[in-house]
Amino acid sequence: MINPSKSTVAKKGGNSQSSSSAFKTLLTNLLEVGGDTMKLNPKFTRPIKCAVKETYPNFVLHDGNFFVSAYFTPEAYESHYLKSKLSLTELQDFMIKINKWTLELSQVDSSKVFTSYASLEMRIVIHEFSVVSETRVSFEKANWPVNLYRDDDVRQHI
Repeated sequence: MINPSKSTVAKKGGNSQSSSSAFKTLLTNLLEVGGDTMKLNPKFTRPIKCAVKETYPNFVLHDGNFFVSAYFTPEAYESHYLKSKLSLTELQDFMIKINKWTLELSQVDSSKVFTSYASLEMRIVIHEFSVVSETRVSFEKANWPVNLYRDDDVRQHI
């Protein structure tokens, strides 16, 4: 399971350098294989345990270091409501485990989509997930996740 539970301290200048970020690892590896998800190493397709940063207007996940947008398949949406008493909008600050997911690289207008850079957005499409925390989790402001696309390494890869 990809579980980047280690936090790193932000470097002077505001960019967090973290090799333990699941989302940074996924994006950089996806870009290195030219956006072809079939060429990704199978170790990058295991379940991801992460926290829900925001639920509205966008569903945003974070791994303790960086945040990215997430989208649900209709099946994941329906399955969640059959198993959980919490609505999707109530999941903010809860830990979830994404058991089945895919990645998409999408062309977007970066002036309108804050989880993008140079008109490119990596989206996590959730096919199956579960809520793994009973209560909300809290993060210290010093370890607050930042936008993945504000990281210098990510920008260089793009």
